[in-house]
Amino acid sequence: LEVGKSLATAEGEGIRAENLVLTALRRFHTDVDCTVILDVIVRLGVSEEFAASMAVISGLVEMHRWVAIYRDQRTIQSKALAALLVLLQSKSFQAPMLVQTNCIEVVVAAAARHEDDPDISSRAQHVLLLLAERCPGDAFYRAFEASLRQQVSNGAFVAAACRAFCGVLKGGCVQENEILRSGLLPM
Repeated sequence: LEVGKSLATAEGEGIRAENLVLTALRRFHTDVDCTVILDVIVRLGVSEEFAASMAVISGLVEMHRWVAIYRDQRTIQSKALAALLVLLQSKSFQAPMLVQTNCIEVVVAAAARHEDDPDISSRAQHVLLLLAERCPGDAFYRAFEASLRQQVSNGAFVAAACRAFCGVLKGGCVQENEILRSGLLPM
């Protein structure tokens, strides 16, 4: 936990720097680097200070970018989903920021590309359930709708989105009136 706290905020000469793990993610560019950095996030995400420091839009966008670059590599997809799970389980992590960073599309796309991998499918579903639980319903459903509209011509994505949406509904983390107010479903 102390390591997570230390890496969350490097301080020097009165200046508080960004999370060092996010800085590393920006600077290193191989698949191995990405795998190691995502694994560090998984391991340090149990530190509340570290998890809170990960709630930086630019850092989350960078994480999603690497997931997109290495979209065919199961290890990276699995580690990224594991990292999101750890962060979403932290009370200090600001989950609504993930909705702002296109996380829903990234997660559903990973599930669509690797539908034959039960680890990735299960983690993707769990990420979406936690995200639905921790975000305002309207914001979650609007982001879900935007992702679906963006990928409407991608049959695998639409199928994965339908499975994910059914999973969120079955998960019981939303109220019926929240769904109706979101405008995602017809009244």
